[in-house]
Amino acid sequence: MTRGRWFKWLRRRIDGRRNLFPSRSDARVTVRPTIRRKNLYRRYLAKAIELARQWSKRYPGMEAMMLTGGVARGYADEHSELDLTVFLGPPTYRSWVLLSRSPLAEGDNLVDGTYVDTHLTTIPVERKRVWGALDLWDASFAKILVDRRGRLAKLLREKIVPSPSSWRLHEEAIEAEWFAELGVDWIDRTDLVAAHHLMNHAFDRFLFLLFEAQGERFPFDKWQMHLSRSLRVLPPRYEAQAREWLSVRSFTARDVRRRARVAGTLMHWWRAAFRNAWRGSKVRDAIVALRSGPISLENFQRRFGEHTRLQFPLRAVTSMKRERGRWVVSLDAHALERAVKGPIPGMLEYQRERLLLAAGS
Repeated sequence: MTRGRWFKWLRRRIDGRRNLFPSRSDARVTVRPTIRRKNLYRRYLAKAIELARQWSKRYPGMEAMMLTGGVARGYADEHSELDLTVFLGPPTYRSWVLLSRSPLAEGDNLVDGTYVDTHLTTIPVERKRVWGALDLWDASFAKILVDRRGRLAKLLREKIVPSPSSWRLHEEAIEAEWFAELGVDWIDRTDLVAAHHLMNHAFDRFLFLLFEAQGERFPFDKWQMHLSRSLRVLPPRYEAQAREWLSVRSFTARDVRRRARVAGTLMHWWRAAFRNAWRGSKVRDAIVALRSGPISLENFQRRFGEHTRLQFPLRAVTSMKRERGRWVVSLDAHALERAVKGPIPGMLEYQRERLLLAAGS
């Protein structure tokens, strides 16, 4: 096979559906860079293909190789680098890494005028390692360049699975609002720099909510704002609202409160736009389960956690008793009715609001 035909064949393989592993089961990739300048993606991809050809021929102990980073997501410019993960066979890994004899530089290096960030690992090591959020986001766009035994493709299928928590977005939304409220609190604490800093944190959490509510993994920090513009569902006047939230006009209490109002407006929009995500809480699921009848304490703790019943609001509307030699948790309908009608001693107002949201399901 000539070099030109080999390039065309490998490009077809790389661009094929089976070499893309997005986080969604339908394999649709929706978020893409929208940078308005010349895209050097094809040039960088060609270099990655060339390195894959050279290294796989030169190093038989290299089992697989994948491309991640911005180039894998379809964009490159003069600031870009090739993020290459090289998977070695166990004997080669021992020689190259454990005995420090690798002919390839690991980390940032320059290869024929191109910036390359190389990582050396093995399939068994990565299978055992717990991948963080950034690992999963990067791998969800990965392009497989070499896979001699098909084990890299299998590894990615095993790792790139939807998040198991159905309560996470509800908790994150509360945290986003909490950061904005903390920012206002710092006005009384006379630290307006800290107040503005917390408003920035609140915006970061809002971006997380935008991505995750639409089935998108949350990107690496430097891409979060940029890629958010390509999401399917966005608030009205998103660009203007984002600038209003992020802008610091002065270090005054008035400006902190202005940013807090913008935060409140956008969080209100999010709760309405993604109603099911907002309502999907641990408290709601616990109440739904208990409405069907008592649950053993052991089963309740296994499903909802050991501390959940000790905390408000469930602390105020559940009861425990011993039946047939075991403790069971029940929903106290009268206590729930009282909580719906008015305040409960010891329960904070935001906890009561969460209870009302959960009980209304």
